[in-house]
Amino acid sequence: LPHFDGKKSLHQVVIDSALDMNTVTESARSLLYWGVIRMIDMITYRNIYIPTMKLRELQNSRPLQTQCVSYCMANPELARPRFSKAYRVLCSLSHDKRLKQVCEENALSADDNIDVIKLLTFARVHRFVRRMHHFPIWTGHPSYQGRKEDTKHKESQPKSTPPMLMLLDGSNCYDYIAVTMGMTVDEVEEECTEGQFKEEILVIVRMSQGGSTVDNP
Repeated sequence: LPHFDGKKSLHQVVIDSALDMNTVTESARSLLYWGVIRMIDMITYRNIYIPTMKLRELQNSRPLQTQCVSYCMANPELARPRFSKAYRVLCSLSHDKRLKQVCEENALSADDNIDVIKLLTFARVHRFVRRMHHFPIWTGHPSYQGRKEDTKHKESQPKSTPPMLMLLDGSNCYDYIAVTMGMTVDEVEEECTEGQFKEEILVIVRMSQGGSTVDNP
Protein backbone atom coordinates (compact mmCIF):
# COMPACT_ATOMS: atom_id res chain seq x y z
CA LEU A 1 0.00 0.00 0.00
CA PRO A 2 2.79 2.56 0.73
CA HIS A 3 3.88 2.26 -2.90
CA PHE A 4 0.59 3.82 -4.07
CA ASP A 5 1.76 7.33 -3.17
CA GLY A 6 0.33 9.32 -6.05
CA LYS A 7 3.70 9.67 -7.76
CA LYS A 8 4.37 6.21 -9.17
CA SER A 9 2.87 4.48 -12.17
CA LEU A 10 1.88 0.82 -11.85
CA HIS A 11 5.04 -0.05 -13.75
CA GLN A 12 7.15 1.83 -11.19
CA VAL A 13 5.31 0.10 -8.33
CA VAL A 14 6.22 -3.25 -9.88
CA ILE A 15 9.89 -2.27 -9.93
CA ASP A 16 9.97 -0.86 -6.40
CA SER A 17 7.93 -3.61 -4.76
CA ALA A 18 9.63 -6.52 -6.57
CA LEU A 19 6.17 -7.91 -7.41
CA ASP A 20 4.91 -8.99 -10.81
CA MET A 21 2.53 -6.84 -12.87
CA ASN A 22 -0.46 -9.17 -12.40
CA THR A 23 -0.16 -9.01 -8.61
CA VAL A 24 0.16 -5.24 -8.59
CA THR A 25 -2.71 -4.81 -11.05
CA GLU A 26 -5.06 -7.07 -9.07
CA SER A 27 -4.10 -5.30 -5.83
CA ALA A 28 -4.83 -1.94 -7.42
CA ARG A 29 -8.21 -3.15 -8.69
CA SER A 30 -9.16 -4.42 -5.24
CA LEU A 31 -8.09 -1.20 -3.50
CA LEU A 32 -9.91 0.81 -6.16
CA TYR A 33 -13.10 -1.22 -5.66
CA TRP A 34 -13.09 -0.59 -1.91
CA GLY A 35 -12.41 3.10 -2.35
CA VAL A 36 -8.98 2.98 -0.73
CA ILE A 37 -7.21 4.49 -3.75
CA ARG A 38 -8.16 6.42 -6.84
CA MET A 39 -6.32 6.05 -10.13
CA ILE A 40 -5.65 9.02 -12.39
CA ASP A 41 -3.54 9.67 -15.45
CA MET A 42 0.05 10.86 -15.15
CA ILE A 43 0.03 14.65 -14.82
CA THR A 44 2.34 16.33 -17.35
CA TYR A 45 2.78 19.88 -18.59
CA ARG A 46 1.77 18.86 -22.11
CA ASN A 47 -1.69 17.68 -21.04
CA ILE A 48 -4.88 19.71 -21.38
CA TYR A 49 -7.35 20.01 -18.49
CA ILE A 50 -10.64 21.78 -17.91
CA PRO A 51 -12.44 22.68 -14.68
CA THR A 52 -15.58 20.78 -13.69
CA MET A 53 -18.67 22.01 -11.87
CA LYS A 54 -17.27 20.49 -8.68
CA LEU A 55 -14.57 23.15 -8.58
CA ARG A 56 -17.15 25.36 -6.83
CA GLU A 57 -16.91 23.05 -3.84
CA LEU A 58 -13.27 24.03 -3.41
CA GLN A 59 -14.17 27.70 -3.45
CA ASN A 60 -16.80 27.22 -0.74
CA SER A 61 -14.98 24.79 1.58
CA ARG A 62 -12.31 26.10 3.95
CA PRO A 63 -11.15 22.55 4.93
CA LEU A 64 -10.65 21.64 1.26
CA GLN A 65 -8.75 24.86 0.68
CA THR A 66 -6.43 24.04 3.57
CA GLN A 67 -5.86 20.53 2.22
CA CYS A 68 -5.18 21.93 -1.24
CA VAL A 69 -2.48 24.44 -0.29
CA SER A 70 -0.89 21.98 2.14
CA TYR A 71 -0.65 19.27 -0.52
CA CYS A 72 0.62 21.43 -3.37
CA MET A 73 3.49 23.10 -1.50
CA ALA A 74 6.69 22.94 -3.53
CA ASN A 75 8.88 23.54 -0.48
CA PRO A 76 7.47 22.64 2.96
CA GLU A 77 10.06 24.84 4.62
CA LEU A 78 8.57 27.96 3.06
CA ALA A 79 5.23 29.64 3.73
CA ARG A 80 2.13 27.88 2.44
CA PRO A 81 0.92 29.01 -0.99
CA ARG A 82 -1.89 31.52 -1.23
CA PHE A 83 -5.10 29.69 -2.01
CA SER A 84 -6.21 32.48 -4.34
CA LYS A 85 -3.16 31.86 -6.55
CA ALA A 86 -3.66 28.09 -6.68
CA TYR A 87 -7.37 28.52 -7.36
CA ARG A 88 -6.65 30.99 -10.16
CA VAL A 89 -4.47 28.39 -11.88
CA LEU A 90 -7.29 25.84 -11.78
CA CYS A 91 -9.81 28.38 -13.09
CA SER A 92 -7.43 29.27 -15.95
CA LEU A 93 -7.47 25.74 -17.35
CA SER A 94 -9.03 25.62 -20.80
CA HIS A 95 -9.63 23.17 -23.63
CA ASP A 96 -7.27 25.13 -25.90
CA LYS A 97 -4.34 25.47 -23.49
CA ARG A 98 -1.75 22.98 -22.36
CA LEU A 99 -0.85 23.03 -18.68
CA LYS A 100 2.53 24.59 -19.49
CA GLN A 101 0.81 27.54 -21.16
CA VAL A 102 -1.52 28.02 -18.18
CA CYS A 103 1.49 28.18 -15.84
CA GLU A 104 3.20 30.74 -18.05
CA GLU A 105 0.10 32.93 -18.24
CA ASN A 106 -0.23 32.88 -14.46
CA ALA A 107 3.45 33.83 -14.09
CA LEU A 108 4.10 31.21 -11.42
CA SER A 109 7.44 31.62 -9.67
CA ALA A 110 9.36 29.99 -6.84
CA ASP A 111 7.93 32.61 -4.49
CA ASP A 112 4.45 31.21 -5.06
CA ASN A 113 5.65 27.87 -3.63
CA ILE A 114 3.17 25.93 -5.76
CA ASP A 115 4.00 22.52 -7.20
CA VAL A 116 1.68 22.54 -10.21
CA ILE A 117 1.88 18.78 -10.74
CA LYS A 118 0.76 18.20 -7.14
CA LEU A 119 -1.94 20.87 -7.49
CA LEU A 120 -3.37 19.11 -10.55
CA THR A 121 -3.07 15.74 -8.80
CA PHE A 122 -5.14 17.07 -5.91
CA ALA A 123 -7.68 18.53 -8.33
CA ARG A 124 -7.94 15.30 -10.31
CA VAL A 125 -8.41 13.14 -7.23
CA HIS A 126 -11.23 15.40 -6.04
CA ARG A 127 -12.71 15.59 -9.54
CA PHE A 128 -12.26 19.36 -9.74
CA VAL A 129 -10.74 19.07 -13.23
CA ARG A 130 -10.90 16.65 -16.13
CA ARG A 131 -8.37 15.86 -18.77
CA MET A 132 -9.00 16.48 -22.45
CA HIS A 133 -7.61 13.86 -24.83
CA HIS A 134 -6.34 14.08 -28.42
CA PHE A 135 -8.15 11.74 -30.83
CA PRO A 136 -6.51 11.62 -34.28
CA ILE A 137 -8.46 10.63 -37.38
CA TRP A 138 -6.80 9.45 -40.57
CA THR A 139 -9.08 10.59 -43.40
CA GLY A 140 -8.10 7.52 -45.39
CA HIS A 141 -9.36 5.13 -42.70
CA PRO A 142 -12.18 2.80 -43.91
CA SER A 143 -14.40 3.92 -41.04
CA TYR A 144 -14.00 7.64 -41.67
CA GLN A 145 -17.49 8.82 -42.63
CA GLY A 146 -16.47 12.06 -44.28
CA ARG A 147 -13.98 10.74 -46.84
CA LYS A 148 -14.88 10.77 -50.51
CA GLU A 149 -14.93 7.49 -52.40
CA ASP A 150 -13.30 8.83 -55.53
CA THR A 151 -10.44 7.54 -57.65
CA LYS A 152 -8.13 10.38 -56.70
CA HIS A 153 -8.51 9.61 -52.97
CA LYS A 154 -7.94 5.88 -53.48
CA GLU A 155 -4.80 6.56 -55.48
CA SER A 156 -3.47 8.78 -52.68
CA GLN A 157 -3.71 5.97 -50.12
CA PRO A 158 -0.44 4.21 -49.30
CA LYS A 159 -0.14 0.78 -50.94
CA SER A 160 1.06 -0.65 -47.63
CA THR A 161 -0.77 1.09 -44.78
CA PRO A 162 1.46 1.78 -41.73
CA PRO A 163 -0.03 -0.03 -38.68
CA MET A 164 -0.44 3.19 -36.71
CA LEU A 165 -2.73 4.71 -39.33
CA MET A 166 -5.26 1.93 -38.82
CA LEU A 167 -5.59 3.02 -35.18
CA LEU A 168 -6.48 6.56 -36.19
CA ASP A 169 -10.24 6.07 -36.50
CA GLY A 170 -11.24 8.77 -34.03
CA SER A 171 -11.88 6.40 -31.13
CA ASN A 172 -8.30 6.03 -29.88
CA CYS A 173 -6.45 8.79 -28.02
CA TYR A 174 -2.72 9.48 -28.13
CA ASP A 175 -2.16 7.55 -24.88
CA TYR A 176 -3.82 4.38 -26.17
CA ILE A 177 -2.01 4.56 -29.50
CA ALA A 178 1.33 5.07 -27.74
CA VAL A 179 0.84 1.98 -25.55
CA THR A 180 -0.38 -0.14 -28.46
CA MET A 181 2.48 0.88 -30.77
CA GLY A 182 5.21 0.87 -28.11
CA MET A 183 5.84 4.58 -28.65
CA THR A 184 5.87 7.63 -26.41
CA VAL A 185 2.96 10.06 -26.49
CA ASP A 186 5.28 12.74 -27.88
CA GLU A 187 6.28 10.42 -30.74
CA VAL A 188 2.63 9.73 -31.57
CA GLU A 189 1.82 13.45 -31.57
CA GLU A 190 4.83 14.25 -33.73
CA GLU A 191 3.85 11.55 -36.23
CA CYS A 192 0.30 12.91 -36.41
CA THR A 193 1.24 16.58 -36.73
CA GLU A 194 4.62 16.49 -38.47
CA GLY A 195 4.83 13.03 -40.05
CA GLN A 196 4.47 11.79 -43.63
CA PHE A 197 0.67 11.70 -43.50
CA LYS A 198 0.09 14.88 -41.47
CA GLU A 199 -2.03 16.43 -44.24
CA GLU A 200 -4.44 13.47 -44.00
CA ILE A 201 -4.77 13.44 -40.21
CA LEU A 202 -7.28 15.46 -38.22
CA VAL A 203 -6.84 15.76 -34.45
CA ILE A 204 -9.88 16.34 -32.24
CA VAL A 205 -9.46 17.43 -28.62
CA ARG A 206 -12.30 16.23 -26.39
CA MET A 207 -13.12 14.27 -23.26
CA SER A 208 -13.19 10.51 -23.50
CA GLN A 209 -16.55 8.96 -24.30
CA GLY A 210 -18.46 7.24 -21.54
CA GLY A 211 -18.15 9.98 -18.91
CA SER A 212 -16.07 9.38 -15.78
CA THR A 213 -13.67 6.50 -15.98
CA VAL A 214 -10.81 5.12 -13.93
CA ASP A 215 -8.27 7.15 -15.86
CA ASN A 216 -10.47 10.21 -16.30
CA PRO A 217 -12.63 10.75 -13.20
